[in-house]
Order: sequence, then structure tokens, then C-alpha cells
Amino acid sequence: MIHVCTYSHIPLRETPAESGEMGSEILFGELFELLDESGRWAHVRCLNDGYVGWIDIKLLSHLSELEYKRWTTTQPCYVVRGMMCLSRCDDDNSLLVLPCGSRLVLDEQYKDRGRFTIGGHTYTIDFTESKGVASPLINLALSFRNVPYLWGGKTFGGIDCSGLTQVVYHAMGIRLPRNASEQARTGDVVASVDDAKPGDLAFFSSETSDKISHVGICLGEGRIIHASGMVRIDTLTTEGIWNDETKKQTHHLVTIRRPQPLVQHVTEYFQKTMPMATTELVHHSTFELLVAVVLSAQCTDKRVNMVTPALFAAYPDAPAMAKAPVAKIYELIRSVSYPNAKAQHLSDLSQMIVSQYGGKVPSDMEELMRLPGVGRKTANVMLAFAFGADAMPVDTHVFRVARRLGLTYAAHTPYETEQQLTRSIPTDLLSIAHHWLLLHGRYVCTARSPKCSECGLVDICPRFI
Repeated sequence: MIHVCTYSHIPLRETPAESGEMGSEILFGELFELLDESGRWAHVRCLNDGYVGWIDIKLLSHLSELEYKRWTTTQPCYVVRGMMCLSRCDDDNSLLVLPCGSRLVLDEQYKDRGRFTIGGHTYTIDFTESKGVASPLINLALSFRNVPYLWGGKTFGGIDCSGLTQVVYHAMGIRLPRNASEQARTGDVVASVDDAKPGDLAFFSSETSDKISHVGICLGEGRIIHASGMVRIDTLTTEGIWNDETKKQTHHLVTIRRPQPLVQHVTEYFQKTMPMATTELVHHSTFELLVAVVLSAQCTDKRVNMVTPALFAAYPDAPAMAKAPVAKIYELIRSVSYPNAKAQHLSDLSQMIVSQYGGKVPSDMEELMRLPGVGRKTANVMLAFAFGADAMPVDTHVFRVARRLGLTYAAHTPYETEQQLTRSIPTDLLSIAHHWLLLHGRYVCTARSPKCSECGLVDICPRFI
């Protein structure tokens, strides 16, 4: 069951007790999944970064079906980037402090007024209190200066080193894992301190261990902002962090990384490894592609390609197949999955194409979905690969890979997956991105026993960070 944080922030504890150590915090608007209940405590998993912990069960706020759909299929219209944002609950005129990084989806008709509804309550954002929404990353990081260190904290009331980097980058549209050791596996490696640019992340170990335990944001000119005792600015050297006050080195430098949006990392990887990705269904016309895609439902492309040569030789176009007895079509496709239903679909859709579309496959989403046996995925395939439209078909492979890589956020249906991928992937890459995710899921990121040792994206996969 999916819930949403309707409080400024909720402590996420390692154990189900008030005295339990706080491992992280859930910020307003973040979604989380209820895993289990124990007395007055709820065991939950954050959908943003996968972090698991315990919260007071009284803080659960279930999403309605309508709210869930909007929160997962609508582009976030507003992410709090200033010191704080005051929000007024229309029900009782109470004020709510929204910490940096809070995620909101404004009601479309009230967008200019900053109104949104979540958890059964309606709020209005006071934009005048958030003049920092357009602040660049460095200015936002600097706004946390002197905030006290708090293990597991993610707000201006207290924050830890990886909480600082996660919140700042989230506000800028880049998702990072929660812990420093996990963040150190994201982004591109920066060769040296001299090559570091403002906004790069520097990772450190302590004097007693080689494990990464600390992270800070490079400010340029040999400076770094990090949370140690409080959020402070110190000197970044080739050896580590030099504390300007104590005149001592406090951390050992391990690596510097340059974060980038996850979707950019993924698309750049596939552009290098699969620059010419295309469908494996053999076809020579728009009609043949439509037939092949209909046959491929819950069936392998390899099997479809085994039956279509004889099928297309007998019935090369819609007029020919429209005249064919269903039994004849069945005999030619009997080795695919659900041959009875698919034979009937092919007969019916061919007749509809002839009678209503002059023998030509329609090029409109709604018209395509009127054809028997054609769902949204098949229609999107036709739009993208027969008619050159920018569309994202979502099959079981695309759905699985997008979820595993973290390209989608709380998307539980193919439609929600399609909506999120369509928003995040550059429009001109949508069609080929479908093939990238599909082929990656078919041959590497398989449903059972994925070949993770062969995957070039394992360094950013949430399964391993």
C-alpha cells in the first residue's frame, strides 16, 4: 500500500522505538510503501531512494486512487528549493513548513495560485516565502551553511553529509541514493582535484578506515561544503579535507564524481552500446508490422518470425487477410501463444481496416486502439515505428527495466511507466529508447536471474547501491 508524507518531515528510524536511531527522513510529498506493522510502528520503504525504516503508525497517510495517479503520472510542478516554503491548509488555516526538496504536484486549474491536494487535504503554497526556487545548485548548498549536523537528518533543522548532497541534488532534478558509499557509485569519475568543477561530489574515508563515509560538494577554487559538526566550508586538497579552523586534515579523499541525471547516464550508455537498436520483428509493410506486433503479445519475437513468412505470403495485406477464413489464419499461426484469439483478432482487424480505413492502417492512437487485439502498447509501437511519432511503447521488458534502474517513480502500471518515461527521456530518443530498454530486458536484465555481471549499468542500479 502506497502512502505519502503529509508532514514537514517524518523521522525514519532503524528500529521500531522512539529511541531508535534515525537513519533518514521522509520529506513532504515523498511516497513510501508500507511493508509491515508492529504495534504502533510501521515498517516502510521510501520509493525515492529505496531506504527502509520505521515510522510512527499515526503518521501514515494513504493516497486515494485519484491522488496516486496524479502523483505518479504528472510532472512535479514545484520542488521546494529555498530555505523553506510556508503552506496553508485550507481546512483549518494551519501553517506547514516545507523543507528543501519537498515534492509537490499542483492542481492544473489552480497552478498559478499554488494550490494542490494530497492526503485528503488542500494546501496553498505561499510563493513569496520561496524566492530561492531558482537558485543554482551552489547557492542552494550554501544556504545550508551553519545548519547543525544530525545523523539521518535532511532539513534545515539538522542534516548529515549525504542528506545535504541528496536534498540539494534532488531539488535540482537529480536523484541520488541516500548514503555516501552509494552516492560514490553514481556519475562520472573526475580525474583529480584540479579537474573538479563546482557541483562535483567529493568522497572521503576516515583516518581509521578505507570505507567511504563522508561526502561534500565542490565549490571550486579548492573549497568544499560539507556537514561535519555543522555544514561548513573547508579546503579540498589532493589528500582530503583541511579544516581551516583546527589546521588539521580531517578526511582522506577517495574519489570525485560528477553527478548527472539518471536518464542521461542511461541514454548515453545505450547510445554507445546499441546505437542502431531496432525491432527484431521481421516485416516489410505497415500492415505486416501491425500483424507481427499483435502476434508478439505474450510470445517471443523469434517464434513470431517463424510463422509470419508463410502468413504474409498467403495474406500480404489487409484486403487479402480480410477475406481469409479464421481457420486458415489459425493453421498458419497455431504455434504462437493464444492462436485462437489472435486468429480472430487478425481477421476482425483486417476487415475493419478495409471497411473503415480504405485498406490502410490508421495512424491515430484512438483509431488504432479501436482495432480488435490492439491495445495501447501495440498502438504506440505503430505510432513510433510505422508513422514516425514520438511514442514510448511499454511492454513487460520496458516496465521491468525502467523500474529496476530507477527511471520510474512509484509506477505500478504500463501507463504510469509510459507517462514518466515520456516526460524524462528526450523526445527525439523515445522510440529508440523503447528498443534499448526492451532489448536490455530481453537479453541482460531478464525477469529471472538477470545477468548483472554483463550489465554496464550495474554501477547505478539500485539493486547494488
